[in-house]
Amino acid sequence: MSTIAIVNGTILTITRGIIEKGTVVVRDGKIAAVGPADKVAAPKGASVYDATDKTVMPGMIDAHCHVGVAAEGVGYQHADLNERTDPITPHLRAIDAIHPEDPAFKDLREAGVTTINTGPGSANLIGGQFACVKTKRATTV
Repeated sequence: MSTIAIVNGTILTITRGIIEKGTVVVRDGKIAAVGPADKVAAPKGASVYDATDKTVMPGMIDAHCHVGVAAEGVGYQHADLNERTDPITPHLRAIDAIHPEDPAFKDLREAGVTTINTGPGSANLIGGQFACVKTKRATTV
């Protein structure tokens, strides 16, 4: 794959505080190094993105949503959110209903949300099983 370096940004590390003028190195889609620019340099051959006057932070997690089970703008044919015939539906599983082409996935990625916990049953007393999924577009075999 490839290596990218995000340089000169204000990095919110969550566990190690804020790093001003920092560098984030990503190799093959995984974070390889994070630190101040004087300690972490962009590797030779990396694609470099200048984040001067920008904030760099980990992807956000939406802990409760209905993305993919109530597809945005599609209508009732993809509305697997609530089962109206029974208030107790623990057998419903989000993983069986997720519509991967829901335009909301793109909206989430653009807003910095990388992981969601999505599922059915906001109107049900017991509403079924949620699923934690990445918002990244990928092919799974």
